[in-house]
Amino acid sequence: MRSSLLSRALIAVASSSVASAALAVAPATAATPSGTTRDAVLSLASAARADASAPSRTTRTAAAQVLTRECGLASGESVDVADVNFVRAVTPIAGVDGVYLDAEVRNGLTVLRECALGLVAPTADGATLTGTATLDVVAGDSIQQAPSVPLSGDVSVIVLTNATRFSDGFSYTATGRASRTVTTTTTDRVRVEPTANARTRARNTYDASAQKARKAYKKAVEKADGSARKKASAKRAYRARIVAARTTYAKAVAPRLVTRTRTSAVTQFSDFTVVAKRTAPAPPAQTGL
Repeated sequence: MRSSLLSRALIAVASSSVASAALAVAPATAATPSGTTRDAVLSLASAARADASAPSRTTRTAAAQVLTRECGLASGESVDVADVNFVRAVTPIAGVDGVYLDAEVRNGLTVLRECALGLVAPTADGATLTGTATLDVVAGDSIQQAPSVPLSGDVSVIVLTNATRFSDGFSYTATGRASRTVTTTTTDRVRVEPTANARTRARNTYDASAQKARKAYKKAVEKADGSARKKASAKRAYRARIVAARTTYAKAVAPRLVTRTRTSAVTQFSDFTVVAKRTAPAPPAQTGL
């Protein structure tokens, strides 16, 4: 069990300092170096938001897994589910989502320190982040401030691996832009006119076919030897050849409908500022003796 607010306040007043922070910054493209993925961040933020007042055991379990990866645990150290103190989703906004986590790190039964971290990730596949993130942890009058760090890739995490014990307040802020390039493909049919060379070739082909048909007809008539039936047959063959030649020519000089595919890349972006914050409760008023 955690100490009461009064105990926390007394410890904080006794320290009354701005503590130094062990700071780890780990931007990534597909996951943090420790293996926390974009999907894990989005799922955890969604679960924290759905839990509303207090994180469920399922949410704490997922948070403990992330904290175990990101808090730089030494041999023998662990983050148990029961040691998870805060799981707070950032303010909802289109384009990104994130979460603040805090837990005690222990070795066996001994609590060694606290670890606090903030994570942010874009909600769209293929998007990447730019911008900055800050993280402050408050315990009474003691404040740990992590310097602003750059956001990059599709998962960014900022970690205070040795946060002030008994922290009551925190402020995690990520500000920047989520960008992604979307490729669109459009297909349409375009009317294409034949070139002058194509028309010339088609005309030459037609003329050659017509001339060949006339020669064949003339030869067939000569062989008909006055037979009306053979002459009629020769004429039908001639007309058929001419019709075929004209059809071929018409197709060659007719406009064609060509399928054209065009690809364009558009960069989409959304600016954001997301915050996960908790104000430390004021210590109880002291009464006179």
